[in-house]
Amino acid sequence: MLGLAGPAAVPGVSFAAQAVDEVHYTFTSETSVAIDWRGDANDVRWGLTSDYGNTAQGVAPAWTPWSSPGPFWQVELGGLARGTTYHYSIAGGPDYTFHTPPTGNFRFDAIGDIGDTVSFSKLGATLSAIANDDPSFVLTVGDLTYANATGASISVVDQHFNDAMNSFATSAAYMPAWGNHEYDVPGSDDLRNYKGRLLMPNAQTSPGSPAISCCGDDWGWFDAGPVRFITYPEPWTGAWADWQTKANVLMNQAQNDPSIKYIITDGHRPAYSTGYHPGEAQLASILDGFGSSYSKYVLNINGHSHDYERFQPIQGVTHITVGAPSSLEEPWSSTDPRTAFRAMHLSHLRVDVSDTGLRIQSVCDLATSKDDTTCVQGSVLDEYTIGTPPTTPPKTQYYVDKTVPCSDTGPGTADTPYCTITKGVSRLQAGYTLYIGDGTYAESVKPAVSGTSTAPILITAWPGRSPVITGVTNGAYLSTKSYITLSNLTITGTVTDGVYVTKSDHLVVSGNRVSGSGRPAQGQTAPGISIRATASSQVLSNTVDHNNGTGIYITNTSTDTLVADNEASFNAEGWERNANGINVTSPGNTVLRNVTHDNEDSGIQFYTGANNSLAALNVTYDNGDHGIDDLNVTGGRLISNTVYRNCTSGINVEGTSGSYIVENNIAVDNAVYPAYNGIACARRAGNIGIWDSAPPTTTVDHNLVWLTKSGTLYVFGSAYTSLAAMQKATGQEAAGVQSDPLFFDAPTWNLQLKDGSAAIDRGDSGVSGAQATDILGNARVRDPKVASTFASGPRLYDDLGAYEFQPDVAPAPTPPTARLSVSPASGTAPMDITANAGTSTDPQGQPLSYAFDFGDGTRSGQQTSSTATHTYPIAGSYTVSVTVTDTSGLYDTATQTVTVTATTPTAPTARLLLTPATGLTPLQVTADAGTSTDPQGQTLSYSFDFGDGTTTGPQATATAMHTYTAAGAYTVSVTVTNTSGLSDTTTAGVTATAPSPPTAVLNVTPTSGLPPMQITADAGASTDPQGQTLSYSFDFGDGTAAGPQAAASITHLYVNSGSYTVKVTVTDTSGLSDSTTQLVTVAVPAASPTAALTVTPTSGQVPLPVTADASGSTDPQGQALSYTYDFGDGSPIVGPQSTATAPHTYAAGGTYTIRVTVTDTSGLSDTATTTVTALAPPSAQLTVSPSAGLAPLHVTADATGSSDPQNQTLTYAFDFGDGTTTGAQATATATHAFTTAGTYTVGVTVTDTSGLSDSRTATVTVTQPAAPTAGLTVSPASGLTPLQVTADATTSTDPQGEALSYTFDFGDGTTVGPQSAATTTHTYTTAGTYTVKVTVTDTSGLSDSTTATVTTTRPAAPTAVLAVTPASGLTPLQVTADASGSTDPQGQSLTYKFDFGDGTVVQGAATAAHTYSVAGAYTVTVTVTNTSGLTATATKPVTVAAAPAYVGQVGTASSNRNQASAVITTTRAVKVGDLIVLTSQNNAGTVTATDDAGNTYTAVATRTDATGVRQTVLYAVATKSLALGAHITAKFAAAGASLVAADELTGVSTPDRAVGTTGSTATFSSGPTGTLGDTHELAVSVVSLTSGKKAPTWASGWTVAGSNNTGSNYLARAYLTTTTTTSITATGTATGTWTATTATFRP
Repeated sequence: MLGLAGPAAVPGVSFAAQAVDEVHYTFTSETSVAIDWRGDANDVRWGLTSDYGNTAQGVAPAWTPWSSPGPFWQVELGGLARGTTYHYSIAGGPDYTFHTPPTGNFRFDAIGDIGDTVSFSKLGATLSAIANDDPSFVLTVGDLTYANATGASISVVDQHFNDAMNSFATSAAYMPAWGNHEYDVPGSDDLRNYKGRLLMPNAQTSPGSPAISCCGDDWGWFDAGPVRFITYPEPWTGAWADWQTKANVLMNQAQNDPSIKYIITDGHRPAYSTGYHPGEAQLASILDGFGSSYSKYVLNINGHSHDYERFQPIQGVTHITVGAPSSLEEPWSSTDPRTAFRAMHLSHLRVDVSDTGLRIQSVCDLATSKDDTTCVQGSVLDEYTIGTPPTTPPKTQYYVDKTVPCSDTGPGTADTPYCTITKGVSRLQAGYTLYIGDGTYAESVKPAVSGTSTAPILITAWPGRSPVITGVTNGAYLSTKSYITLSNLTITGTVTDGVYVTKSDHLVVSGNRVSGSGRPAQGQTAPGISIRATASSQVLSNTVDHNNGTGIYITNTSTDTLVADNEASFNAEGWERNANGINVTSPGNTVLRNVTHDNEDSGIQFYTGANNSLAALNVTYDNGDHGIDDLNVTGGRLISNTVYRNCTSGINVEGTSGSYIVENNIAVDNAVYPAYNGIACARRAGNIGIWDSAPPTTTVDHNLVWLTKSGTLYVFGSAYTSLAAMQKATGQEAAGVQSDPLFFDAPTWNLQLKDGSAAIDRGDSGVSGAQATDILGNARVRDPKVASTFASGPRLYDDLGAYEFQPDVAPAPTPPTARLSVSPASGTAPMDITANAGTSTDPQGQPLSYAFDFGDGTRSGQQTSSTATHTYPIAGSYTVSVTVTDTSGLYDTATQTVTVTATTPTAPTARLLLTPATGLTPLQVTADAGTSTDPQGQTLSYSFDFGDGTTTGPQATATAMHTYTAAGAYTVSVTVTNTSGLSDTTTAGVTATAPSPPTAVLNVTPTSGLPPMQITADAGASTDPQGQTLSYSFDFGDGTAAGPQAAASITHLYVNSGSYTVKVTVTDTSGLSDSTTQLVTVAVPAASPTAALTVTPTSGQVPLPVTADASGSTDPQGQALSYTYDFGDGSPIVGPQSTATAPHTYAAGGTYTIRVTVTDTSGLSDTATTTVTALAPPSAQLTVSPSAGLAPLHVTADATGSSDPQNQTLTYAFDFGDGTTTGAQATATATHAFTTAGTYTVGVTVTDTSGLSDSRTATVTVTQPAAPTAGLTVSPASGLTPLQVTADATTSTDPQGEALSYTFDFGDGTTVGPQSAATTTHTYTTAGTYTVKVTVTDTSGLSDSTTATVTTTRPAAPTAVLAVTPASGLTPLQVTADASGSTDPQGQSLTYKFDFGDGTVVQGAATAAHTYSVAGAYTVTVTVTNTSGLTATATKPVTVAAAPAYVGQVGTASSNRNQASAVITTTRAVKVGDLIVLTSQNNAGTVTATDDAGNTYTAVATRTDATGVRQTVLYAVATKSLALGAHITAKFAAAGASLVAADELTGVSTPDRAVGTTGSTATFSSGPTGTLGDTHELAVSVVSLTSGKKAPTWASGWTVAGSNNTGSNYLARAYLTTTTTTSITATGTATGTWTATTATFRP
């Protein structure tokens, strides 16, 4: 043991000038660790618990760090248990933990090129993320700091080790490798600063290590679980060769150790890299050699390049660069096809290890400007697995509670939470949750990371605990964050905004209590919650009160914010009237279902910039200015708000505001009181005030206004004292009403509606912003007593204001309870089972249907039988489920598991086919075992042995290919293995023989001649003994070669004289070849003749005869010449001839080249040329369009097709044949109009510049037009009104074929046209006989008309007949309305519209089904309509009764202090007529209760357990409704701790039975109630615990209603509905001392 160790002792107190810091530890072997730190104190206590029990003294390390004065200490503790965690404390300071190397599954992280958080601002987030990973240890692969960088200070070394201590290093081991930045700038930094702080495990010495830090601790190795880790040193002289020798021994040991499954190396330098620093060839060679020698060696981790890069396995080893925790190093220096993934992005490596595999993940950290990829912080950037990795559930929950034993260096679990919010928040990553427990915290919630849409972050109160944040600048500060929820915290007394959100998106602030922000002085006020420059966020269900500024503030371009279900009250700046409940100054936001009251300024304000926002379902009262104020904003919607008794105008739209919609609101008694808290109210008047520029573009309607004292009722530009006067003057508020809204209890601010209110069923449900439910979540419901005359929209029963009046209705039924048994539950295949759901029950006693799913794809349909049978033919584990459904359509599902095992398997049968079985080498064969079979039908794997040392498999594919390169006879075998591990083998033979070479044969023709001389080389007579295809390569002996090619012959041209050897090489497909040659001789040629040519004449007009004369040609050898002439006009070639002259005549104009070729008897030739010009007249062309038509006929004469053989310019003269001509003109076209019928000849004469001309003519025929003929049919010609007819004039014709227009007169004053369409439709609405007329007109203006007759008669109305079944029943009652007996006298088709009397209207078929979910008496009406639009109606009554049901928890309260009362704030409203059941647990005697509505509470049962704790059950019939946020007060005979809860029941009104017992057994029982007084009752079971460990659980059939507790005291409730009068006993499991009571309630 390094350092001094001894028995337990109490260390002395150290008054050190240097406090203890830089604390960390390393593994030094499997059973020892070394702890290092800086500070004056050097005593350590350590042990298995925080009681320690052992002491040790630190000693100075072998190498003295010099980054600071120190002192530095080190203690090595040995003899420790493997894989064990210990606690330790230095100088009585914080409790830390260390552990020895793990022995089972574990996680480690890896980073290199690290630095410190001062120099690298983004490093802190990476280190925090590593701490969040909770690794066993962290591999730090070199360049730990950059103290030797230009401009850096040596102090960054100390900063680095403090960064490590403050993140991971007091719980995870710090396992280093050295990098170049630790030593390569002498004088700036050296390895003493690191070796003096970090002992390597099994430390080794390398040659060449820097002398100043010599010697030792250069590299090390250790075993952790199934892995051997070996670190390699820096490339000092001889270091890597030395390491190779020593590491080889370690790898060999690991390879032969069955407990070691994997070998991992790590170091600074990369073997392979495409990053800024290339790979090291020497290192690559060493590691490749290890990879090829040791199969367990699978992973190498390195740094150096500041990037992340993973290579495909090289010699079985995956190389990964992890140098990007804090900075990036651009650019990529190269590419490598073996790179599997690379990224320029900050990241760290996380590896999960088991003895079956590794999961390797690169985890994304913060973004930088150098990134070449994008990823979300905390997400997995790259993942790679080796083998089958462990399933490691991510740690996503952290806890804080300073009131219990806690530690900021602990795990942050529920058992050992953190002490500070700051520590807990620092652990957050995407998808994480932080629970904050009891205590008062003087620190802000300030997360550094964001969540994602699929992995949001939640920061919330620990359930059942009440944290308070106070005395800080902001209780919560969220800047540039996304997808975070902040909930259920109490934030009070902050210097500025209680919750401050800025530049963020998708945040949720919910369920918080925020009060006391800011100070009541100028410049020091602050809002409770502010949302600034933030998008798509929500502020929900917060209580924001008594702040020195606005309660909730939405500003700075924040958009798409939902502010809903909040209460904002008593907010005031104090020094001036300026604090609103909710203030919005940004566009596109929604303010919904909030309650704002007693605020210094307006309850809700939309101020300049808050355009296009919505305020709906808000209740705002008793505020110091307006209820809702809108100043200088446009496009707003104020819908369904209740605005009461505010200082000035209740709803106020003023300034430059406009384009507003104000509908469905209730505004009462606003602006009629003189002052608010001493501030005068004599400003803007009226319940609703539309002022300044707002009226012209503002719509107001469906609003209720009322005053109980004189004053201005309404302002719309002008002031009005009555709504009628306003309506008359403005035309607005057509559906508005001036009436008392009949608030339920206005003095207590209960602004719900009472029966008979004029606001009921009066709203416009179609207005933009209308809501389907009210502020309490109640659905819109029709009041049968209201006619809905003034309602509009798709629902004609929306009430005005924020509350929907709820007529007394029966509760919805509850679903059945499914139960399932399966017999037998296990067996061998094939296995028959019976599924029995006969014990399933329905609380309403309705008949059940059963649907079974047997988990193997077999299902039964809905059936009345509660049992079903099934046979499983195949082994497996199956989940059998049954879904039971009652006649209300409600259902429940239960499941059971069936296990089917297979019979003992038998081996497969192997079969093998080889194709081909013989052939020449190289011989490729296919081995096919596809006909192999398995008697169980199991999947087979195949292993092939080709008999020449080559094997493949095992593999899933049944075929394998192989090529034999050596001749011989081979035996091929295949082994097939099934999934049971049974196998069979068979063989087949292959014979491969070696091929013989081909024989080359060559024939060259000609073999001699004069240059240029073309020869043909033909090797087609070559042969191959195997008959294989041959390829041919030719060498012509003059440097020209050709091939190899498939053709056996080729030509070649010799241009120079000489003797040449032609060679051919023939090669067969086996690669064997043969060659042969032949000699070719090319002689020297004689000199060529000289050609001479003259022609006479050289020009003239066509036809032009000429004579060509070549008699002046000569030959140097004096040889006779022959002459060949080409006259250049396409005429046949003349010659060769012995005559030196040739005549020719040119028939067409042009310039021609005459060519003569003279050839001597040696075949040598020469050519001479001369030219001849032949002149020709132009060619005239003429088209006239149109060539025929009606007078007047406009034509165009076009001679552009004319041409001149000499391409001379042409002029054009036109004659139109009716005396009209044009002179010679340059334009090739001319136009003319023929006005008289006749046939005319049009001519054109074209002339070129040589004076030569040509003419052409064309004929034009002109005729006079005739009138069209009209045709008409009308269909139908008769029928019932309204009768739609089609008039069709398509049979009309025009002799000229001109287009026609059509004008229709239908004889009843309706005309259509003129139009181009030949048909049109018309509907006759009045009976009678009508003459339809059509007039058709052609384009010449000529027309014709014709008529047809139509007769219409009046239809009669249909007869409606309606039947409704059943006509009565319990909710939910499904009825069928049948109007199929309705008839129509004309036999027309009928449509059907059913009104079921509860607001539901169904249109369509003759029958309609509907379910009544609310009790009441309803009238069903059907309206039948025929195709003539005539209607008839019929009605039938339906009576629906209610059944008892549990509605929900109203609220709970608790206190672990001595109090004489407990107050429940209701979390739901209680309807009139429902039953409130109040339960309590207290140690202070008798309990009484009251509520805000004045309902009377009566005790049902009370019992006291052995510890003196009393349980009491009370009930009250809600004769008055209880609003959301109301209070129920339980009063006790004396002060004490208490738990209280309230639940709402419906359909019951009085208690029937009550029974209870107490005890301390593990199971509780209330005892039997005895026979019930009614079939349908609701039973409530109450169980209270003292010294309990968890909430009780009930036996099957009971539904838990809720549970609350303080410490070990619990109060829990459950309920069930009855369908018989059978006695009930509530039973279940419990801990501690229990009291169990069952009370039943009847209608």
